[in-house]
Amino acid sequence: MSITSLVKALPRPIKNILRRLYNIWRLRLIVDNKIVDEVSEYYELSRKETMRLMKSGRQLNADLWRAFHPKSDQEKNEFYEFTPFYIFELLCWHMQRDQRNFRNAIVEAAHGEVLDFGGGSGDLTAKLAEVGLSVTYADVHGKTFDFAKWLFKKRKLSVKMVNLSKDRLGGKYDTIICIDVIEHVPDPKETLYMIVSLLNRGGSLIITNLEVEEILETHPMHNKVDFGAEEYLASHGFIREKPWLWVKK
Repeated sequence: MSITSLVKALPRPIKNILRRLYNIWRLRLIVDNKIVDEVSEYYELSRKETMRLMKSGRQLNADLWRAFHPKSDQEKNEFYEFTPFYIFELLCWHMQRDQRNFRNAIVEAAHGEVLDFGGGSGDLTAKLAEVGLSVTYADVHGKTFDFAKWLFKKRKLSVKMVNLSKDRLGGKYDTIICIDVIEHVPDPKETLYMIVSLLNRGGSLIITNLEVEEILETHPMHNKVDFGAEEYLASHGFIREKPWLWVKK
């Protein structure tokens, strides 16, 4: 009997206990001391202060969004430009056990010319560049963009940066990464169409959150993604090889 079949056969109370234990295990922080030290240096903070901000970043970011209450696309873009908490939220999220494993898998799957679309804090872009890949980082201008620029210089990495607040993407890529991004953009459908047009045949699209039907209190800045993104990709010749990996045939 497989482990999956065994778990399904367990009584519901036991399954609930196991589910809670699994969530504790997968959400445990595996601290990346290198990035913590780099953030501490960038902001001139102690490690203790940096870790405290990382652990509270999600809540602070959500509270700031509700206080600012952006309505128009311009106001929403402005939020991402000025929020000081997004870096801390992202890096704490990336240090959770399951996310660290996921990002390691992304680095292994990436190939050729790589676009990290919505690269945020730049830590994933940096890992891709450190294994020798040619990487383009693209995001709107703001505090995360400035930190990423500093991080690439600090690690002596050659990364092309595109400021999406004023520049358009061009060219073609063999791998496009769009992780935890599409639910943040004003028009997820238009963004997906644009990304698809930039991918070479045989290229890999690494993407998450193709279906978001509910806006959570912890992430009030998210938009719904409910236009049939998976069906769109399949209709354009994409084959899904993993839950997060689509290949353009």
